[in-house]
Amino acid sequence: MHLTEATIKSVRAAKLKQVNQGPTVSVSTVQGALVSGQSTTTTVPVVVPKPPKAIFSIVSWNIQDYKGSKITEGKRWVHDFIKRLVEALEVDLLILIETDVDLAEATARIELSDHNTFGVDSPNGPCAFHLVGSGRTHKQVELPTSFTLDDIQNDKRKITEDLDWSAEIEAFFRTYAVSYNGKRVDYATLAKHIKSTGFNPASAVFKRNGKCPWCTGAGCTCGGANTCLWCTCTDCKQAHQQVVVCSACKCSQCQERGLLSRPCTTCNSKNPQCIMCGGKPIDVWCPACHCRACGGQGEVTSSQTQPCPTCNGAKVQAVTCPNFQGAGGTWQPCPGCHGGTSPFASSCHACGAKGQVPIPCGGCGGATKVPQACGTCSGGGAVTITVTNNCTHCGASGRVPRLPSGATCDACGGKGVETIRCQTCAGARCRACDGAGEPSQDAWTYAVEAATALLKTGTFASYDVETYAAMWRTPQLRIPSKFGVGHEACDRKLAWLCTGSSLCSTDVNGAELGYHELNGSFNCRSPFTMPLWLSLDGNHVQVPLAALHAIWGGSAGNFVKARNVSVEKMLDLAVSYPGADLAAMDSFDNALLLGDFNLNYEPSKSNAHGAAFRSLKTKGWRNTTLGTKTSLAMLDNGLKKMLKSSDPNQLYSMAYDHFLLKTGKALDTHVVQAGVIDIIDLAKRMIAADPQLATDIDTDAAIPRYSKSNKSKPPTIYNLPACKDPDLARAFYFYRDYVSDHVPILIDILVDTQDPAQAELRDRMLQHGHQLAERYEKARTEPHLVPRYRGLWTNGRYEFTGKPSFKVADGGRTVHVSGKIIRWRLDTLVVRVRLHDDDGKDTGLDIDFEGAHTEPDEILRDFKTVGITWLTGTFNVAQAPEGNYEPSVTGKTAEPPAFWRPK
Repeated sequence: MHLTEATIKSVRAAKLKQVNQGPTVSVSTVQGALVSGQSTTTTVPVVVPKPPKAIFSIVSWNIQDYKGSKITEGKRWVHDFIKRLVEALEVDLLILIETDVDLAEATARIELSDHNTFGVDSPNGPCAFHLVGSGRTHKQVELPTSFTLDDIQNDKRKITEDLDWSAEIEAFFRTYAVSYNGKRVDYATLAKHIKSTGFNPASAVFKRNGKCPWCTGAGCTCGGANTCLWCTCTDCKQAHQQVVVCSACKCSQCQERGLLSRPCTTCNSKNPQCIMCGGKPIDVWCPACHCRACGGQGEVTSSQTQPCPTCNGAKVQAVTCPNFQGAGGTWQPCPGCHGGTSPFASSCHACGAKGQVPIPCGGCGGATKVPQACGTCSGGGAVTITVTNNCTHCGASGRVPRLPSGATCDACGGKGVETIRCQTCAGARCRACDGAGEPSQDAWTYAVEAATALLKTGTFASYDVETYAAMWRTPQLRIPSKFGVGHEACDRKLAWLCTGSSLCSTDVNGAELGYHELNGSFNCRSPFTMPLWLSLDGNHVQVPLAALHAIWGGSAGNFVKARNVSVEKMLDLAVSYPGADLAAMDSFDNALLLGDFNLNYEPSKSNAHGAAFRSLKTKGWRNTTLGTKTSLAMLDNGLKKMLKSSDPNQLYSMAYDHFLLKTGKALDTHVVQAGVIDIIDLAKRMIAADPQLATDIDTDAAIPRYSKSNKSKPPTIYNLPACKDPDLARAFYFYRDYVSDHVPILIDILVDTQDPAQAELRDRMLQHGHQLAERYEKARTEPHLVPRYRGLWTNGRYEFTGKPSFKVADGGRTVHVSGKIIRWRLDTLVVRVRLHDDDGKDTGLDIDFEGAHTEPDEILRDFKTVGITWLTGTFNVAQAPEGNYEPSVTGKTAEPPAFWRPK
């Protein structure tokens, strides 16, 4: 049964109304006073408030190649439509299958999309998500040693279809030697053969060559004939490298000279008699590093005003009075004693018996000095001076530095030089292998990716670039994950996503289950595990979730059997909860399996497609989607049916997508509803409510679609208004052509919400997390100390998983190590190995090997991006660990988040 949006919402509302009918009322007996020697009792109702139940909704959606141009160049219909569904159904956990390495961009466009402009029957709501993305789900292995074009995957695509295979086929010419009818051919020649009427695919043979097919291993354009610069370059002496100044911290344009030699503009530096250059190049300042602020001098001059040094800013200065030669005045006979001639001169008070009295200077009043405008500053009180300072732009060097003062260049480690390709002979290198003489890593990856489209699954089933993307709805403000080692759900629901979600293809002992087993029947995509906690009726239960996109390969019996096995093997997947030991998926009572299993389950039939489901049923599991079809018909076939029929059931083809859980367990009893979302009905209602959207879809469908391989074939044009139910046809066209070939499946679970104590602690964690940090840090046990050997990795093989081991050789200085990479660095790798005793039992003791390596950083980044976690290699010991180490404690059990269990 396909569930419409209205049905889903009504079922939820009815269930919540049933379970949230009000507080619990109980009766308490209260002992009264003695009356006539007897006690009395009274019954008192006690109201116990209880937090309401809520719906926790999970949706699994195979979104079909949600990558690349579908994200960046496609119409906003895709992102807006996904957002519309997520908001309308208030999805708490959205799991997208068939995303790629650009999953972060895809989910960001969903989260930021405003579906208010896309369908008018539901308002736009707040939407904050925590993204949990997987690495690439494949394990990269060897391509076939040889194959022919007869190995094209006939059950999916044929070379005669309306597809342009040129890019895919051309990819192999970089890693394979190609022949047709026994003769080596290049791509242009093969392309002509393919287009000819007598082309025989079995005669086009691709054979892997350890040497580059284009240069036969020589790495150059002449194929080793010693006639090109790559073979004869004298500048680098065939080393093909040169040492130059580091372009990150030094000026590569002038090679740190600060000068550039330029030809004379008069004679082009060719005339020895030229008065401008004397026949030699002229040195000019390097424009890239020359400091224009100081003109390359390292110093800058500036004018500065300061108080006059002569008058100290007073504007005037005191000079000797010009009258009386600066004596301040003169003397004259005393009028009282007539110049001392009076008989009473000895007692004259006017002159003090001196016979003379002073006459002050009229100019200086007897002070001997008179003020005069300062000659230095002309009475201005200030003077202008020229000051020379170090240039702040270049640090007095005259050249603009590339790094801040005191900083060390990360690119060259402070050496100031780097090694680059010799520019003299670079043009003569083989472009296919980049001069390496063997297929380059980039070319090899290109060929591997092409193999997924061209080769049969039976020939090559071990490579897939898909990822899983999980969007966990969270509150806008959330508590720090350190307090609960994970992420809380929104609306105070007691649902918790632990840290540690990851791809998994092994059991609890680290043994490969077959998903990445080279010779396995279902070697392809890994499952993706997510550890959840749910609170169900006051019981905190672990709900480990595992998603799987099973292998494809048609409906042949061997592929169907392999897909069945891959689903059953999910029970053995190792599940990791923070603070607990690994445990098998089947050991949990409330595990949940989901995804696109590519098994067409029909409960009423006992066919090969249902083998896994019948087997799981005997082990206590049940399928919640009950065989409802989830994949859609091909676009052309579906629209042809719509011309004569308005039955939406004709648009579906297979029941590939499923939820599986254990019967009768807590999770099962709290399932409110589970089924397949009627996405076509949702799209139809949106289109019917939005005439402009309907017009846009009609216009898009009417664009002629021409065949790439047969240009004379008439174009395909879809006339949607001519269909029996135009809006249904529009909905199918829009969804099938732009969104996916699968419809989403849903499961609703009834969960608890926070009680007052939990809510109070949660809010305190949010508001005062820094104060609570010490409280929770004290509860943590001391970290397990791991002995660490330091040394050098001399060689290694990078893998997705492996079996832990190490073997000592060469007197204890060389160790053959196979372990998990726990730390990536540009110059070092740390690999951890868990020790086992002679009986194969886990000792609980780990050993780390930290060693320098010579891998290019680009290769390491690629390894880490695609999900490689294992290194098997040779380690040369330089330093042994010190101290005594105890085995780690095993047997721990996981605990729910801290605020679920307030104390």
